[in-house]
Amino acid sequence: MSEIKLLNRSEVPNEEKWNLEHLFKTREDMLNTAYDTLEKIKKLAQYEGKLKQDAKNLYDFILLYDEAMCKWYQVSTYAFLALSVDSTLASNIEDSSKIRSMNSEVSELLSFFKIEICNFSREELDEFYVSEPRLKEFEVFIENIYKYKEYLLDKNTEKVLAAFGSVFNSPEYIYEISKSADMTFENFEDSNGNILANSFTLFEEKYQEESDTTLRRNAFKSFHNGLKKYVNTYASIYATELEKQRIESKLRGFDSTIDMLLFDQGIEREVYDNHLKVLFETLAPQMRRYAKIIKKQLNLDEVKFADLKVALDEEFSPNTSYEDVKKIILEAVKIYGDEYLENTKRMFDKNLIDYSQNVGKSSGAFCTSTIGAESYVKMTFTGNMRSAFTLVHELGHAGHFMLADKYQKVINAECSMYCIEAPSTTNELILAKYLMEKANSKEFERWVILQNLASYYHNCVTHFLEARFQDRLYKHVDNGGQINAEFLNKQKHEVIQEFWADSVNVEEEAGMTWMRQGHYYMGLYPYTYSASLSIGTQVFKMIQKDPENTIKKWLEVLKAGGSLKTSELLKKVDIDISKPDMFVSLSEYVASLIDRLEELYEEE
Repeated sequence: MSEIKLLNRSEVPNEEKWNLEHLFKTREDMLNTAYDTLEKIKKLAQYEGKLKQDAKNLYDFILLYDEAMCKWYQVSTYAFLALSVDSTLASNIEDSSKIRSMNSEVSELLSFFKIEICNFSREELDEFYVSEPRLKEFEVFIENIYKYKEYLLDKNTEKVLAAFGSVFNSPEYIYEISKSADMTFENFEDSNGNILANSFTLFEEKYQEESDTTLRRNAFKSFHNGLKKYVNTYASIYATELEKQRIESKLRGFDSTIDMLLFDQGIEREVYDNHLKVLFETLAPQMRRYAKIIKKQLNLDEVKFADLKVALDEEFSPNTSYEDVKKIILEAVKIYGDEYLENTKRMFDKNLIDYSQNVGKSSGAFCTSTIGAESYVKMTFTGNMRSAFTLVHELGHAGHFMLADKYQKVINAECSMYCIEAPSTTNELILAKYLMEKANSKEFERWVILQNLASYYHNCVTHFLEARFQDRLYKHVDNGGQINAEFLNKQKHEVIQEFWADSVNVEEEAGMTWMRQGHYYMGLYPYTYSASLSIGTQVFKMIQKDPENTIKKWLEVLKAGGSLKTSELLKKVDIDISKPDMFVSLSEYVASLIDRLEELYEEE
């Protein structure tokens, strides 16, 4: 019998770890910069009460604010990245706590800025744009603050709320620390009697995709037995997060918590409601067809929730090296042109990607960017081609951030959460197209389609069901409902079963799926994945019809960052978010993939 063990961070080869020295040479450099930057931010507080004196004063302040926040983002990013890959190291936890505490002080010191902007009358602010034309560069940034005018509380209350920033963000912090550092799982056996270790990362990145049904379902049991030990604690943490958001929305005068969170994104309630309705009606029937394919191809009596991420046709996903994945990705993204390609090469050449498997590393994948510095990608490379899709997704974020960084100021760089996932999901479709063009057999074509569907399942279905779950919870707490583990499990199970209907037997344990994802602590983030993938699918379809013009338009969207409102930004690629067309289009594209998959299996 063999046993798989996770390495400690210190045992991981350097080439598998990112190099944080591009941010700061040492931990001490980061801490010294943190203290120096805090002192500069304290000097910014001297502008308090003076921003309305003249337009140049406001412009000068925004420039200094932009510069200070650029450096502060680098500090906070360093602490976040270090903790994300090793939460067992005491110094990483200490630094994260320290920076979080300092961040509250930063928020408190600068809280006057938002208040003073909102104290302008509409006429006064418009006059400032005229008398100091350079302010127009920051108009979207200023207007995104000014829109809160009717929802702002008094000056002292806003200062107190800002001072409690790290406390209010504690639910997410506690969840992530516990998830990566405390939670353990029992070993389990595969069909050959091999004893396998389990972890968040191994389960989510490897085991749930295994074709060995015994392994896959035993891993599922081991994983959820581990979750069950924490279910009441995590329910209390999440209940605190929901209550925090509910109270804030009520204090600020929003009609509901959902309305407050959408207001922050600049998205109309009708767009959100149509999204949840139309995508459910059009996508669920197609994914139920996919579940039936899983049942037939694996010769299962029934499909369980534990089976939905299985890698069909696993023989066409042989073990592959990180170097081979790198070459494939670089070839695929050439379609974007030289600047984008060079930025992607930079991610590999400068060791900005952490792809190790180690104890204390958080599960999942992400890309984080620091304006004026580097973008970093965290993932787990599991030795199969599926990892290429994960990596190209995160490199889509990096490509976006690097272009926005180059062409925008710090405060204009980040676009709305609504479309933040569009560049990454578009990248996955570009990779699938590249692989499809290289397909030299029907078997390989089938495998590529399966990878494409896996992306839609993870990035669209998984997060869309999170969104429908959230929608229930926010409405529940707004109506005075209480949150506990039993309620959360029941609601999540119902949401999953409703989507899959009788095509999947959803195990009771699947109700604990809400415990697996930190997105719930980020407001209405989950629904933006399916919004972004709908945008990405539209862009991809346009690229297929008119590559040159569409790529040109899309690069302009990426370069624009957050300098435009969401609706105006997406009009650059002829997308109107007020209409449900892009959601219908996504479901039609998924249907076409399943149609072709069924044909290929029938031709065997």
